[in-house]
Amino acid sequence: MNSELIQKMVKNNMSEAYPVIVRGLKYAQQGKPHWNQTVTTITFQVIRSYVEMNRPLFDELSKKVQTDQDTMSVRSTTSAAKWATLSKRLGVEEPKPMFPLVLYNPPEGMEEAQSNFSDTLRSNLSFSSLQTNKTLM
Repeated sequence: MNSELIQKMVKNNMSEAYPVIVRGLKYAQQGKPHWNQTVTTITFQVIRSYVEMNRPLFDELSKKVQTDQDTMSVRSTTSAAKWATLSKRLGVEEPKPMFPLVLYNPPEGMEEAQSNFSDTLRSNLSFSSLQTNKTLM
């Protein structure tokens, strides 16, 4: 399937599909950028196309995603603090994870290039300037 077909399907089922797609794109955008520059570029191009499809709804959904993330962050911090207090009162050590988190590191020498490229993309693709900055399309 190509992206035009997917966009057509999303347009035909806007109320159900658009929020799901936008939510996924916002999480992808706000997370750590992919080490491959092509993937990062394509992600921003897809985001731009969905912004242009329905900007007011995209902005509304973006705010909702941000609110949800803020709420989850507060809940997570509160929960961790409660567990730490309870563990301290009971004299229990925090359990060590059974499966330690393994982070993927980009190939050697790509870290700086990825960071510079991602910063450039983010500065050039701010959503407030999407309508005026047509040179990046």
